[in-house]
Amino acid sequence: MNTSNATAIAYAAKSVSTYIAFYGYYCLSTVILGTTLNLLTLFVLCRSTFRNAQGRPTIHYMRTIAVIDFLGVYGWNVDGYLSAIHGFSLTYSYSVASCKFSFFFNFWTLQTSAWFQTHGSIDGKLSRLLLLAS
Repeated sequence: MNTSNATAIAYAAKSVSTYIAFYGYYCLSTVILGTTLNLLTLFVLCRSTFRNAQGRPTIHYMRTIAVIDFLGVYGWNVDGYLSAIHGFSLTYSYSVASCKFSFFFNFWTLQTSAWFQTHGSIDGKLSRLLLLAS
């Protein structure tokens, strides 16, 4: 009976460590993929085709969203990778002020991106309505 408990505990510990490793490498792949795709988005939106802001008023919002999402990918996932794989956390390692700043920054990027998406969609709808009315 004691052997089966030890086996079950060892299996559970191995299963948990597998999940933690998966989470760490998932965060790393999210950083790599997010960086690549956000840079591609920013590159495409800065091309000469999209420089006419009068014809496409929402393009400024989309560029800003790409930059903020670029920062948000790093804010959320780098610390997850470092803590899961290397056992080192940037959030809790320095001081209370840095911990508060990192949490504020992570949530700020999410909310700011959402607000820019909202304003961009409202601006796009209003500009279409004004174009149709004139």
